[in-house]
Formats: sequence, C-alpha cells, structure tokens
Amino acid sequence: MILHLIGVLLWAQIGNAPAAPPVNMGSIEGSVVRLGTKEPLAEIHVALFGTGTGGAEHSDHPEASSTSSSDNAGRFSFKRLAPGTYGLLIFQAQ
Repeated sequence: MILHLIGVLLWAQIGNAPAAPPVNMGSIEGSVVRLGTKEPLAEIHVALFGTGTGGAEHSDHPEASSTSSSDNAGRFSFKRLAPGTYGLLIFQAQ
C-alpha cells in the first residue's frame, strides 16, 4: 500500500486541563479540499495525534489516537476529545 501525503492540517489546543471533574470535552472538525480549486475530497484518511492531557509534548513518533475519513462533502470530525494538544495528518491510500 502506497500512501500519498496530502498535508498536515493543523495543531489544535483544546481547552485547559481542568482542576477537577467534570472534564470539558472538545471536538475538531474540518474539510479536506483540493489545493487551488477548493473541490471537496471524499474518502481521505485523517489521523488524529495528541496528548489528550493538556501538557505533555508530542514525541518524535506519535501513534494515531483516532482515525476518520472525509465524507462526500470533504468533511471529517473527531468528537468528545479530552483537553490537550492535537495534530492531524491527512493522507490518501492507493
């Protein structure tokens, strides 16, 4: 399987680590579009990397904590995320 990297979409900081329960949950939502045309791209893989703890640094070789694929309109989402620092890797498998 050959993976073609489309791009690293973003790093996001979700909330601050709470002092006590309940934990505020967050989400990351976005769209995958073709550069230059903004055409929505379907069935693009999106891998979420993150600490989910609010303070630790990313390692040099993080493992994906969740994956998703874009829908026909190019949209993807990750729900119920704990406070922390997250990054996304967008790629198309061929």
